[in-house]
Amino acid sequence: MKKWLEGPRSGIWVLVLDGMDTRELEARKYIPTRNGNIIVTTRNAHILGDFVGVNQGIPVGKMEESEALNMFGSLSKKQLDDPLIRQEADRLLDMLDHMALPIKTAAALIRNNHLRISEYIRLFTQSQEDKESVLSYAAVYTWNPDERPSTIVMTTWTITFSHLRNTNPASLELLGTMAYMDPTSIRRDILSQSQEKEQRIAFFELMNPLLAVSLVTALNEDAYRMHSLISFCVRLQMAMDQITATIMRAAILMVTSVMPEDESDPRAVTTLSHALSLSEHVVDQSKRAFNTSKYAETTDQFDNSIVSSTLGTMEYLLGKYLFPRGNYTAAITHGEKAYAIRHITESTNEEDYPEIMECIAQAYWNKNKHEQMRKWIYRAYEEKKGRFGPDDVRTLDTVGRIATYFHFAGDLDEAIKWHRRDFAGKERQFGKADYRLIKIINNMGNIYFKFNNYKKALEMHDDALSKALTNPHFPPSKIADLELSRAREWSKLNRPRDAREVFVRLLADSERDFGQNHPGSARLAEDVAETFLDEHLHAESENWFLMSLARYKEAHLPIGKILTNIGEMYKRKGDHDPHNCLSCYDESYRFTRLGLMWKRRELEKDHSSIMLTIRNLADLFMTIGMPGIALAWYKEARKAGERKMKEGDQLHFKHWHLIAKVLGALGRYHEALETCQRAVNGRKALREDNEAAYQESLKLLDDLRVQQKELLKKWDAEEGWQHLESL
Repeated sequence: MKKWLEGPRSGIWVLVLDGMDTRELEARKYIPTRNGNIIVTTRNAHILGDFVGVNQGIPVGKMEESEALNMFGSLSKKQLDDPLIRQEADRLLDMLDHMALPIKTAAALIRNNHLRISEYIRLFTQSQEDKESVLSYAAVYTWNPDERPSTIVMTTWTITFSHLRNTNPASLELLGTMAYMDPTSIRRDILSQSQEKEQRIAFFELMNPLLAVSLVTALNEDAYRMHSLISFCVRLQMAMDQITATIMRAAILMVTSVMPEDESDPRAVTTLSHALSLSEHVVDQSKRAFNTSKYAETTDQFDNSIVSSTLGTMEYLLGKYLFPRGNYTAAITHGEKAYAIRHITESTNEEDYPEIMECIAQAYWNKNKHEQMRKWIYRAYEEKKGRFGPDDVRTLDTVGRIATYFHFAGDLDEAIKWHRRDFAGKERQFGKADYRLIKIINNMGNIYFKFNNYKKALEMHDDALSKALTNPHFPPSKIADLELSRAREWSKLNRPRDAREVFVRLLADSERDFGQNHPGSARLAEDVAETFLDEHLHAESENWFLMSLARYKEAHLPIGKILTNIGEMYKRKGDHDPHNCLSCYDESYRFTRLGLMWKRRELEKDHSSIMLTIRNLADLFMTIGMPGIALAWYKEARKAGERKMKEGDQLHFKHWHLIAKVLGALGRYHEALETCQRAVNGRKALREDNEAAYQESLKLLDDLRVQQKELLKKWDAEEGWQHLESL
């Protein structure tokens, strides 16, 4: 929200922070600083100079005597024409400092309990000791007892709490549970979930005393609100009465019991703020329990008087709700809390235990923290395999997610292995005709595409598409994805016109349904550009690529990949245009370097895409006749590959092959032969998967030997050895 308000699309806005009575300076990081205006209402003078400028405050004084008197008379129903009553009212209003909130609270108690004003004055005076005790009680933040307005407000509520404790203790407990929730709007179905007539009547009997003394305000018949000051004072009162843990456990149970499992359920929105409030109060209570101002939110240092299995469920659902809202950091925090609580309470047998780990893994994935993601997804897999068995659909769903993780992390061999395990398990579980298998076939086809094995990828996507068209359970909306995959293979297999026909049709559908700047539309525009490039129609290709780049930016997509693709486009344009090749190669270098820079920002350090971009730069320098610079980039690509890939990967030996080729071009034949022999040995072990690659390195090895012999023969003829000796 902060980012959006500070951005160009928000326009001019006004943000009101009402009742900001605590100095939580951490709140600054959530408050926007551009494009709008902020109004803060507070009773805390320390906000000035601390949160807003010293000269930006506008003091709002107390009410005039006549205004206070009219308000009190209207709310208390006292006849102020009587001189004695008027005298007592004036005295009380002086004690309340003519402030609206304490006047409202005092008048409500006097009216509903038929108290004389003199009796309330006596209670107010006697409660001074209680007031000081409340205000000095250790908490996250308390007002300064020397600040008269705060102490007056607290005193009026102390009297009201004492009255409720004597007359309606169950109502005071209900108020206590509400004080740990979000006070702005608390729905009745959270506080009383039964729809039975007797239960509804019992609930209203508890709520009416709170409404009568103005501690709670009814928003409508189904929701209530509390003033944040009242909420704060109630929590302090619960602490003084030493029932905080009991009340908090009751509040946690109330909220968790109405939190839906499905994060898209509308009730998830209405319960989210209450669960967040409770989670924060658990942290605050744990800080006090362990007497520390620092608290690691994922630690197992919880106040055991509050911790329960229900709290673990609430934290898990919180993380689950926050994930689709893009708050991945908070999703991780609450997920790891839930995981810790499951161990503290020895409730790891709960159904949600493996789901907690998987939610944490997905949040880490969206934070581009892939090592942490791998740790949590493996934990979830091992838990499900032990709990449900290896062929249970819940276990296999996690297998599919692990395959997807390896796919996007660039470890394609591992991705294929896990996809095959997923396919075999689901085929045993559901049969060969099940629609779930189509998705797995499609995913494996996408991986073969990344392996540059386009024929195998096309074979798998043709198979998936034919099955999808005849399977009534396969979602029709996903058929377009299969058509897109097949068109991309056509593009790579020298069928650019067939591919472009599909891309243009799908692009028109995407623009119609979602708009030009939708991520899908941006990617399809890039696909169209590549088909023009494959036909050497460089002007059309350049226009489509640059249009696609603009759409990528508007859609807030990662731009590293398309920048490197534009760099490749300019290189190929230079290859086919000798008159303008230098300017094209210059543009190619510029866009490829930009792509590398953005990929290093957007991807994890050793992602395979970064390695391939480094190799593209090396290829470019070879093309323009700078083998020395090319060698440095090839070696950089090899190092990046060694950090990421295993010794048995095809790409690993491709780098040795390319380095040998450059060393040969530089006349460094001894190093070239040694390097090429390494490529030959590696590719020989993998020749079953790629015979052509092995033969390529074998031919290079023979060529290098011939070139070395020719060079030595030339030197012998020119007496080069004697010349070297004389030098």
